[in-house]
Amino acid sequence: MAKSLQEFLKESCKNNVLVINSNVALDVYYLAPCDCSDLIRDSFLLLATKEKEQFSFSTFNSESTCLRKFESTLIQLANHPQTFLAYCKKFAFRLKKERVNHEIVMKLFDCFNNTLIKLKNDDKLPHVRLLKDIAVSYKETMEASDEFPHELFSELDSLKNMN
Repeated sequence: MAKSLQEFLKESCKNNVLVINSNVALDVYYLAPCDCSDLIRDSFLLLATKEKEQFSFSTFNSESTCLRKFESTLIQLANHPQTFLAYCKKFAFRLKKERVNHEIVMKLFDCFNNTLIKLKNDDKLPHVRLLKDIAVSYKETMEASDEFPHELFSELDSLKNMN
């Protein structure tokens, strides 16, 4: 369902959309000149197999609010190491799959990377070794593309001797 939703929304919102389907939630991030939240909610509900009352929707009307919520979610997930790791893997997978330099992807990645660095500096980053492996895998995949900067995950890449 997430793939169908992303393809439809890419067409509708002019391609600047990222959908992350994880065990935590289905996150839809987009940049558009107009509010697409009703379109996103209605499209999701058309594809969903459960009653619409079983879903909760959050809408953020500014980029800064959205990025703060994304950072806050990562920090909260860090308290649950397995869930945090699963979310980070899913996030990295979606970025690898996108392989494009869309503004929304870059902003989310910057927030993700900065939050991981903050958690590391506060000694609250779970699964440092596994996250480093994800970062290396992501970096190797992206090196084949000139569209992404090669210094992605550079901070995590430097954690070779940490557990």
